[in-house]
Formats: sequence, C-alpha cells, structure tokens
Amino acid sequence: MTYTCFEIILLQAKDPLAVQPHLKKCFENIDKIQFEDDLAMTAMVSGEGEVVPFTQPLMPRGGVENWMNEVLEEMKRTVSSQIVAACAAYKEPERSQWVLAWPGASLIAGSSIFWALNVEKALRTKGNKGIAAYFEVVHGQLLQLTEIVTGRISKLQRKSLGALITIDVHQRDVTGNMRDS
Repeated sequence: MTYTCFEIILLQAKDPLAVQPHLKKCFENIDKIQFEDDLAMTAMVSGEGEVVPFTQPLMPRGGVENWMNEVLEEMKRTVSSQIVAACAAYKEPERSQWVLAWPGASLIAGSSIFWALNVEKALRTKGNKGIAAYFEVVHGQLLQLTEIVTGRISKLQRKSLGALITIDVHQRDVTGNMRDS
C-alpha cells in the first residue's frame, strides 16, 4: 500500500518530530522545522540550510492536521514579515551589505520590488532618459553582485546571490529593452 505524505504524517501523529523527514514533500524547499527541547517550533530550515526564525513559536497541540496548518500559516506570516523588514532595510548605497543580511526569498522579493518602483519612478520623472540612466544603475548593481559573489562569502550566501544575479540579469535586460524601444 502506498501512502501520501499527509497520510504518513497522520500515522505518526503522536510524535511531532516524526514529521521531519516528510516536510520537504509537503512544503517547497522546507527541509525541517527547528524544534526546541520543549517541542516548541521556532524556525523553518530550507534545503540549503538557511534558518528563518518564526515570528512566534508554535506548540504542536491537538491533531497533527491542526498544528501543521498552524505551521503553514506561520510560514506565510514569517516570509511576509521578512520581506517587509528587508524592504524597510533596503538602501541603494548599501545594497552590497543588504544582500548579505537577508534570506534568499527576501532578497529576491525586496530587490524586485525596488527595481519595479525605480523603473516606474524613472519613467514618470524623466521618461526614456530616466530609463537609460536607471539601466546604468541596474548594470552597476549587477557588477557589484558579481564582485561580491567572487569574494569570501558563505556557501549559502553564494547560492542566494546566484539566484539574485539571475533575477538582476533579467531586470537589466528588461530595463535595456525598455531603453531601446
């Protein structure tokens, strides 16, 4: 008999730690949940080992289906909170430090938000000349990222920056296409 991920978790409902091996089947890129000695769930850990603390700890109380739904809602709250905090901390001149200080998803979301805002501002204030000037900024940011990624950074930071570079290349190309059309 073949069981689904959720059925396996239900079969092991008595032991919250027993769900760990099945989390990556239930949640995209979540390798495990960080449990404390009292079984409080305090963070999610990605497949790359990136630890993102929950906004508030959770206790596995009641049926597994209930507390796993609470975990899902806390994951959403935490990611949203991280993106808002990363955006609040974003400063153009210090982007080189900013990209090393936030989880990968926050980097990509925050950077994309600011790219879109800056493209819109360039278009509204200076039209095509503004886009041409902003292209140079985007290109400079991309060069700065490639310099950072070739320096002394952790394996996790290198992976996150690799993903961000892919997004930045696309944004540079879109900005260039806007400038040229």
